[in-house]
Amino acid sequence: MRILATDLDGTFLGGSDRARTALTRHFGESPDRTLLYVTGRSSRSVTELVRRGKLPRPDAMICDVGSYVATADGNPVQGEVMEHIRATWGDRGERVRSAFAGLTGLRLQPDFGPFRVSYYFDSTAELAEAHATADALGCDGLVSDNLYFDVLPRGVNKGTTLARLMREWGVAPESVLVAGDTLNDLAMLAAGFPAVVVANAEPALLAQLPPSDRILRASAPGCDGILEALRSRGVEVSDV
Repeated sequence: MRILATDLDGTFLGGSDRARTALTRHFGESPDRTLLYVTGRSSRSVTELVRRGKLPRPDAMICDVGSYVATADGNPVQGEVMEHIRATWGDRGERVRSAFAGLTGLRLQPDFGPFRVSYYFDSTAELAEAHATADALGCDGLVSDNLYFDVLPRGVNKGTTLARLMREWGVAPESVLVAGDTLNDLAMLAAGFPAVVVANAEPALLAQLPPSDRILRASAPGCDGILEALRSRGVEVSDV
């Protein structure tokens, strides 16, 4: 497997420093291997973590729950994937903010990219209305970690964007390992790639995972679970 497509919080940022260092070395020591972050964070947030030394520099990143594809420096990757996202979202940003202004149980997040609008929610009481509002705007609503509500372009998520990007890069699905831990990872875990759900995964994600021989439910958390998955598929990753 030459590409690791991994979520960050709870996944690549979870587990032991030793395992994270081993993965960083493995994917950084060969130009034929690619470290791809697939995260709900904005590109600004990711590049800041890299700048502070909290994360290794990736080869590229899919940010904002699949709605932004960026270089390691956070600049948008030009190509069909981003063109599709831009066209699907259109000018919905201000209309989404206006439509959601009356939902008092949702609070606007301070940092997200140009092709989504993101909220925190305090209880599930208004989620049905939030989903209906997103649908009426021609968008998808996505709940994760029992805390976040993302309004996304219709049909755009971590899974669809990863699949489109791999086709654009000419990468076969079996060359990719996908790793995640919350509901916003479900679409990419179920997108047809070899996948691992780390041991500290959100129970709601575990409940919705489809049965599949491709998806390993790791016994270890975070990076340790990713190492477990790679080694179970015969990939040699040296300890540090």
